[in-house]
Amino acid sequence: MITKSVISIGKQYILAVKSRMQDLNNVMEHIDELQTALDVCNRITSAQGGLVIAVPGKRGFDLDLDHKRFYAQSDLRQLDARWQLQSVFAAPFGVTIEVLSNAVRQYCLVAIYRKIG
Repeated sequence: MITKSVISIGKQYILAVKSRMQDLNNVMEHIDELQTALDVCNRITSAQGGLVIAVPGKRGFDLDLDHKRFYAQSDLRQLDARWQLQSVFAAPFGVTIEVLSNAVRQYCLVAIYRKIG
């Protein structure tokens, strides 16, 4: 059975599905309460689960007034002790290059984590 619920984090909402993997594609930059979002993901993800976070590069972030928090690669590397970073890369380019982050609207950082414990 799949359990779904909508969880409010400030003025933002996450459709939470109790599962092995949580996908936060184009979500984190809209949320003020990072720790609350990570607590929810930790609670609803299975013990062997993972987390995928995709956030815009600098240009994409700056072009949307609804974005609240920018995530640099260093932020994603130090996200939360409950999640072990497996990989971080830029889409659609495959490599992280700050020049592209500043110049290309479609540049996106993707981080993949494994749940610890």
